[in-house]
Amino acid sequence: MLAAAQPRRGEMHLPGSIGFKLGVVVVSLAVAVSALLTANLMLLGKLEGEVIWTDVLIEGGLLRYRILDHAEQLLSVPPAERAQVEQDLRADIAKMDRRFEVLLQGDPERGSPAVANPQLASVINRRQDEWQREIKPMIEQLLRAESRAEVSGALQGLRVTTEDFVEELMQSVATAEREYHRKLQNIEWLQIGFFVFVLLLLGLTTSVVRGVVRRVRSLAGTANRIASGELGERSAVHGDDEVARLGSSFDAMTEKLRSSLESEREARGRTEELLQTVRETATRLATATSEIAASTNEQASGAQEQAVSVSETVTIVEGLNAMSGQAAERARVAAETARRSEKSAGEGRSAVERAVSTMGSAQEQADSVAERIVRLAERSHAVGEILSFVDDISDQTNMLALK
Repeated sequence: MLAAAQPRRGEMHLPGSIGFKLGVVVVSLAVAVSALLTANLMLLGKLEGEVIWTDVLIEGGLLRYRILDHAEQLLSVPPAERAQVEQDLRADIAKMDRRFEVLLQGDPERGSPAVANPQLASVINRRQDEWQREIKPMIEQLLRAESRAEVSGALQGLRVTTEDFVEELMQSVATAEREYHRKLQNIEWLQIGFFVFVLLLLGLTTSVVRGVVRRVRSLAGTANRIASGELGERSAVHGDDEVARLGSSFDAMTEKLRSSLESEREARGRTEELLQTVRETATRLATATSEIAASTNEQASGAQEQAVSVSETVTIVEGLNAMSGQAAERARVAAETARRSEKSAGEGRSAVERAVSTMGSAQEQADSVAERIVRLAERSHAVGEILSFVDDISDQTNMLALK
């Protein structure tokens, strides 16, 4: 989010962004400084040229006085020195011609510009024309003269024109000085304008910085309130710069934090419900376990009682086995007796038959014997039933013993 607030490498700054505003301020300041330096250099160069041009202009008065001096000496020096004076005079004339060229056309080697003031240009053109048409012919006349009397009028005219030239030269110098001061004042106004421009840039920068600081403080206050638990707060930062995007990212982060806390709160509620369910289940399990333990104890008691009952049953079964053995022995004895009785009955029948066959006369004894035989047969039948009952009891006893 704090990364959304800063532009990525290669990303263009939006027109309303802080980077764009500060960039405009820096670029404007750099352009202004460059323009000021360039203008100062140009103006200072022009001022330097003006100074050189003014020196050339003033140099004209010195040359005119030197020419006048050489012209007066030309007819007063000895003939041996006349050639040197004439040479100096011609050198000054050449310098005067060159001076007019420099004033009107400029001299790059000396750094002197051409005249720019129309008034001065008019005066110089007029003085050059006067120089060529009047002054130089006078000087040539002086050079050709043999005596002072011949050129006294020309010499006087040279004096007058020299005084006029110097007087007008002073006026031209004053005009040049006024032009120089005007350009110097332009430089001063340029410095003042640059200072005002810098003040405006500083005001704009201060406004931008104050706006950034104010909104950052507002964002910091919102952050403090959110940190204290007021998650419903929103950043009151508007605009389309980095601070506004930071506020939007901060609001998005707060919304996600609030959603996360609500989700965590809901999850904690579900966890508490689950834990409550687990506690209730554990309680029910503990109750069921207690009931099972009690039932187990009851079952253990019942098992013990059953064990006692089984032990008693075993004792009874053992007693029954003993009784069954006794009954079986008795039944065996009874069966043996029955068999002996049956054998005796058989022997009796045989005896009866023999008696019937041998003693047919003893009817009463035979009837009596027959009655006894019938009772013995009934007894033998009862003994057989008893034997069968004893066998059943024996089988049941054996089954009980096996169980």
